[in-house]
Amino acid sequence: MTRLALVGSGPDDEAYARIAPRACGAPIAAVTDGAEVASNSAIARPTFGELLDTHPDAFDAAIIQTPTDERASHIEAAATAGKHVLVKGPLGRSAGAAREMAEACANADIVLMSGQIDRYRPEVSAVRASMDAGQMGQPGLVRSHRWQSPPTGWRLDPDRSGGIFIHELTRDIDIAAWLFDGPPDTVFAVARGSDPDRPDAAVVHLGFPDGGMAVLDVTTALPQGEGYWSLQLIGADGAVYADDQHNMQLLYAGGSPAARLTSSGDATVLSQLEAFVSAMNSGADTSGSVAAGVLALEVAEAAVASAASGRSAGRTEDGYVLV
Repeated sequence: MTRLALVGSGPDDEAYARIAPRACGAPIAAVTDGAEVASNSAIARPTFGELLDTHPDAFDAAIIQTPTDERASHIEAAATAGKHVLVKGPLGRSAGAAREMAEACANADIVLMSGQIDRYRPEVSAVRASMDAGQMGQPGLVRSHRWQSPPTGWRLDPDRSGGIFIHELTRDIDIAAWLFDGPPDTVFAVARGSDPDRPDAAVVHLGFPDGGMAVLDVTTALPQGEGYWSLQLIGADGAVYADDQHNMQLLYAGGSPAARLTSSGDATVLSQLEAFVSAMNSGADTSGSVAAGVLALEVAEAAVASAASGRSAGRTEDGYVLV
C-alpha cells in the first residue's frame, strides 16, 4: 500500500483520487497547496511544509504539481523527509534547478520520476508501439501541434511558469527526443505575440543525428474551451498519426491504412501512476526519466535563446550554445 499526497492543484486531481486505490492500494491520503479531492479521509493542509510538520507519517510519496518556480523547494522538502516524488510537467523552472533536485533525491535514496504524462497516452503508446515493431523504419520527421486557450493564474506569469517554451513545449520536446531515442543536435525557434515578453505562439525546429527532424508548434491564443493536440511520425517505411480527438488513429505502412480507435479516459493517469508505484516498490532506476526531464528543459532553454536572438543553438559537451 502506497499513500499519496497531492501537492498543488491540477486537472487530474479527481482522476488521481479515483485510481489511487487501484494503483496504490489506498486512497489519496493528503492534499495541500490548493489540491482538492472528494474524500472525507484525506488530510488537508494549506502548505506542503505544514503537512510535513503536522503529519509527516501520513503519506509515503508526493505528486508535485505546484507552480513551476516552486517545484524545486517542494522536491527538496520531500527528499529531506524521505518521500518519493512524481513531478507533473517540467521538473523545475530551469534545467539547473532540475539537476540539483535530482542530486538531492539521489542522495536521499528516494525515487524521483519526471511525469512525462504524454508518453502514457494510449494514442502515443500506439505510435511508439508501431515504431518499436519496425513498421515505421528509420524515423525522419516528427510533427506535433498543441493548440489551447490562454493560461490563467500563475501560468500567465512567465517568471513563474517559464512561459510557452518551458511550461508548454517541454512536453512535446520530450516526445520528440523519445521517438528519436536521443537529444537533438540543433535547436531553432521563433515566437510571436502581442506582448513580446509573453508570446502566445511558438514553433521549434529540432535537428537530430542522421538527418531526422521535429517541428513542434504551440499556441495559447485559442478561445476558451477544449484545445487540440496531434502527433505525426513519418519514417522510412511508414507513417503514423494520432490526436486527442478520439478519432481513428491511422497507420500507413503499405496497402490500406490500419485504423485503431483509442480513448484515454483514466488510462493515461493510471499508467503513469502505476509506473511510479512500481518503481517505488521495486527500487527500479528512474534516472532515465529524470535525465529526459532535464533534457527537455535544456532544449526548451535553447529554444528561448534561439527565439530571442534569431540564431540556432547547437549541442556541445557543455550544453546548447548559440551559433
